[in-house]
Amino acid sequence: MIRQYINMISAYSDLIRTEASNSWLGINFAKEEPEIIKQYLLSPGKGVDYLNQNIAKKITEETNFELKFASVFCHGKPIITRTADSIGSCTGSSPGCELGDLMTVFILLDKHKKTVFSTANIMQAKKTDVLNSESQRCLYESDITFEMPNTVARFSSSLSSLRMLPDYDHLRDRALSYLILNNGHPVAKDIPSSSNLNYGWDCFIQLFLEMKMGLKFTTPRNKLDNGWNCIVNDLLNVGSGKAPSRTVRGIGLEHLKDLFNYYYYYPEYKAEHDRPGVPIMLIICKDKERSVENQ
Repeated sequence: MIRQYINMISAYSDLIRTEASNSWLGINFAKEEPEIIKQYLLSPGKGVDYLNQNIAKKITEETNFELKFASVFCHGKPIITRTADSIGSCTGSSPGCELGDLMTVFILLDKHKKTVFSTANIMQAKKTDVLNSESQRCLYESDITFEMPNTVARFSSSLSSLRMLPDYDHLRDRALSYLILNNGHPVAKDIPSSSNLNYGWDCFIQLFLEMKMGLKFTTPRNKLDNGWNCIVNDLLNVGSGKAPSRTVRGIGLEHLKDLFNYYYYYPEYKAEHDRPGVPIMLIICKDKERSVENQ
């Protein structure tokens, strides 16, 4: 199924890159970063809605896959607390900082909506290529541990608020990056920032759709799993707007899959709520014919 999907999506690379660039047209970049992200996720005729009308709809009509872009906007931001070990390695400028401004999640589903592949990336957005928070730079480029705030941790499957970020030998640079908005010409910038390696938003979307961007995740294995699986699951749980029991592990992703259930019906693509979390852009692709049992 993954091979068939990759062959299909790569045939639309020119369309994807052109329309991904056009999806920022009409966004007001005079606003602050959270408002710019909100416009992209929720505004009709631009951003996520534009991606659906100009990329997803065409692919859904012409292939054996249903593709949909969806968005969840959270009005509050979780502030993480850096641990003593992290501060010891990279001092920073404050004990805490935002976790991010945008999490992009891609999921490939079989015809029964069973998850075949899932990947995620968390971004900190900046209007210009200037990192004005040393603690934010430390979190993204150095820290291994941090404390998730209770507003998020109380909905987690983990028994602890301590979280473990992947190191570079576990593809950290696919999990975390910067979004430099560049007054209408956004780029995704790799960590560490000193590398100056970046991709236009068009390339970022193409790479995400081709499974070359973002770090793979699954639902947490158990209550002691506090790594990348747990971090993504925490944010999906909060983003779902539900209040799951701490013993329920995958409820956020399952709820969001159901919330945007009709992947060929594009007017239903967005949700928002006041619970603190990282705004989410979901890219959902469902095989119309194949199931994992038949692979």
